[in-house]
Amino acid sequence: MLSLDFTNTLDYRHSDNSTESLTSYERFLDWAVEKNITEQDAADKLKYSEREPEEALNRVLQLRELLYRLLSAAAMKKHVAEEDLDCFNSHLAEALGHTRITQTDGGFDWSCRPGGGGSEWIVYTIVKSAADLLVSNQLDRLRVCANPQCGWLFLDSSRNRSRRWCSMDSCGNRAKARRFYKRHQHNPDLLR
Repeated sequence: MLSLDFTNTLDYRHSDNSTESLTSYERFLDWAVEKNITEQDAADKLKYSEREPEEALNRVLQLRELLYRLLSAAAMKKHVAEEDLDCFNSHLAEALGHTRITQTDGGFDWSCRPGGGGSEWIVYTIVKSAADLLVSNQLDRLRVCANPQCGWLFLDSSRNRSRRWCSMDSCGNRAKARRFYKRHQHNPDLLR
């Protein structure tokens, strides 16, 4: 889901070694191309037309952190801060003002059209995705990775809704390795 992919552009958010994926406005546009929000030629035009790329990136990162606070609180079934919800609703009102129903080969779909210029319509698409998740029947499947340093958000699609890790390939395997090491630390021969 797009809004979760967006919040997960900061790796290991709760550690001293967090890694920022969106290191520049250009990188944000590259991410938008990777996620099929926009096409490469549109992203290239936006790269060269943005007058204040650092300011634009700062707004994008502020939005990401706002969405993370909202979605992680929802995942943990905690109360959302009123000011965060108000701020999100302001973003949503603007996004919905630029959202249209368009016809596709298979029927109809939502689309966001550019607003005042720049990459706002990419942001509108992300905000709309977060709003869709917040009011969907999938919200009860929203989880925060059990790795306390990770913090990634994901939808638990397991049958019994018991998934704990954003990915078994990363956080899940690390946890298994830590548990194995802890169990066998009194017998070093088993660690060889």
